Amino acid sequence: MNRLSMFNWRSILYGLLLMIASFATDNSAVTARTHTDNHSASFVGVRWQLASFTLDQSTDMNGDSKPDTDLTQFLRPCDLDNGLVFEPTGKLTEDIGTLDCIHQKATINKPSRGWSYDGETKILRLIGEDKSVSEWTVLESLPKSLKVKVVITEEGQPLTATMIWEHL
Repeated sequence: MNRLSMFNWRSILYGLLLMIASFATDNSAVTARTHTDNHSASFVGVRWQLASFTLDQSTDMNGDSKPDTDLTQFLRPCDLDNGLVFEPTGKLTEDIGTLDCIHQKATINKPSRGWSYDGETKILRLIGEDKSVSEWTVLESLPKSLKVKVVITEEGQPLTATMIWEHL
């Protein structure tokens, strides 16, 4: 796999954090479901903040000829203080946090996208404003942590990553 520029990876990581499902392959008309399955998931209605973002297989992400697995190190503190809330209504709310990344006033509780969850398959679907869908596999859902697996496709190569979100 070719080395990716730092700019490309920051874009990818930031896009994931903001749930811009740029790597989604399903652009069919999908809407957020508000079935009771969504209401019963333990991650609903709680503010989540990214604590860890790691690749399952090490890859040289920044061109220093050393394999990387911890993608969290490439994120800025202002990205890491952002949060997500999976609302019971099926909306996904972004909390931009208090640290300023782009010299703009922080936007708190901005409903921007939707989500749905299938408790049987453990698939959490994040639905973009353009109806694109990103699927996360929920590995663990506890009152204080949410662990998910995602597949990122970059330069035609699938990369599997694990994200751990914490309820603070």
